[in-house]
Amino acid sequence: MVRRIVAALAGLLAIILMNCDTKTLNYPPKLNVVHAVSDAALVISVVPDTVYVSKNGHRTFDLAAIVRDTVDKNTPIAWSLSPGPLITVDLNSSMADVGPVPNQVCTSYVVFTATDAMGASNSKTCVVSVFDEFGVTAGADTIVVNTNDSAYVDITCKYRPILASLLAWGDTILCDTAKLRPCSWSGSPESGGIKVRAKGGICTTAVQFFVHDPVNHVDFTHSVPVRVR
Repeated sequence: MVRRIVAALAGLLAIILMNCDTKTLNYPPKLNVVHAVSDAALVISVVPDTVYVSKNGHRTFDLAAIVRDTVDKNTPIAWSLSPGPLITVDLNSSMADVGPVPNQVCTSYVVFTATDAMGASNSKTCVVSVFDEFGVTAGADTIVVNTNDSAYVDITCKYRPILASLLAWGDTILCDTAKLRPCSWSGSPESGGIKVRAKGGICTTAVQFFVHDPVNHVDFTHSVPVRVR
């Protein structure tokens, strides 16, 4: 009888161990994957098929939110992000910033690989499409203003439609303070304008303003000539 019990326990233990091994091998960390992610997502919590990134900007991925492990939710996860040509990855704790090398417009990729403490891993390749679409509509090629007077010019920034409404003016407008008084803007970069105030004296100068894209963490710079007459 004792031998039968021991044999039964041994068989049960073997089954348990076999199931544990199978579970470990068959259930690597799972990645939250969707086909599309909004251009306006401030932080990306899934691995999309394609992510769009502005030239000289970057998109932020929350790695802690992307992965889940069905075996042990508390298992530490090691990340490996392998960028393709012309793409950079900057890891900061559980956040990963993905963007192009400076001044590049391209289509490349990043391979996301999550590995748990048991060595089981899962990977997903994300295509990175870098775009360069920022511009200003015609009509502000030159600002003409009379001495000791002011002039207002409409400024409409062209950008990816879903991002245009999120654009914001930079902190200040740069100008030659010997020739111009402090300038100001109104409205938004999507539909706004700039007021230029001239001092006395005929001259040619310029104003420079900045537009910020909070999704891609990038600032655009634009200059407009100013003719004081």
